[in-house]
Amino acid sequence: MKPSSENGSRSSEPVNESVRRALLGAIEKYLEEDPSHLESKYLANEHPELMPRTFCSVQMIELRTDGSTYLVGVDSQCHELARKGNAMVEGTGFSVPQIARMEIRNGTPRLVSLEDPEEGARYLPTLRKMFTEEGVLKITEGGMEVPIETIRAEARKAFGLPADAKIIDDF
Repeated sequence: MKPSSENGSRSSEPVNESVRRALLGAIEKYLEEDPSHLESKYLANEHPELMPRTFCSVQMIELRTDGSTYLVGVDSQCHELARKGNAMVEGTGFSVPQIARMEIRNGTPRLVSLEDPEEGARYLPTLRKMFTEEGVLKITEGGMEVPIETIRAEARKAFGLPADAKIIDDF
């Protein structure tokens, strides 16, 4: 399955829903399994006995192409969570717009690279380099971020906790 584009890397493309889900799923899986994205990994470093996991939610901002590569603009939100008894402990986390360069080979999406915007005064200029004008507007106007409760609910389920399990910070 190859992307097509009239305007190269600055062209947003309509996409089949199953391809869209597959791309987002591959990005989410990568973020959850690659520990380098959570800089401090507080729970993993300070409380490894809790066996924390990273849970992510990724929302598509835009989809463009660059030759045979998909450029997937996403809003990624990840949190480090662990079970402690009948409760859940929250560690570090982040929420950031990113560009994932993806290829699909033999029907399987593969992440080639993941780009974050620079911080501080360079944030908006790098967003403008990374995303289309429409993508930048989606990011700067807000509303893209997934509610933390969605991620917590996924973690509670994965840890075998009830839906109303408390979040604790005194451990």
